[in-house]
Amino acid sequence: GEGLALPPLLEPGGAGGDWTAQVVGTPYAVALPGGGLRLFFCGKPSAERGGMCIGALDSPAGRLEADAWLPAGKRVSGSASYLKGMVESPLEFRSGEALDNLTPNLKLLGGAAAVSAALVGGFLAANGVL
Repeated sequence: GEGLALPPLLEPGGAGGDWTAQVVGTPYAVALPGGGLRLFFCGKPSAERGGMCIGALDSPAGRLEADAWLPAGKRVSGSASYLKGMVESPLEFRSGEALDNLTPNLKLLGGAAAVSAALVGGFLAANGVL
């Protein structure tokens, strides 16, 4: 079948704003109850300014024109001015925090090892090896 034509706001640096300046991609449209569309997509501001972001926009009437899209969850008519918060929000809103990524990963690894050991033990016991 024919693919969904992308709205102009999904062009890098287009109506999506600065946070989509380098990359806009991986669009995925989902039909909403009542005939609307929700469009998920990735964006990246620049090579110097961090990683990928995920955006979600709604077209309550199911239209594809750039002015038909609102931040996901908004159910009012409007224009690109509704995108202002998404475009102007800082990308590194937690940059001042000392984030610990090691502890949650170690907890996940420990939990997975415990579950795996229990499953292997149960399998061996069920087969008379233990």
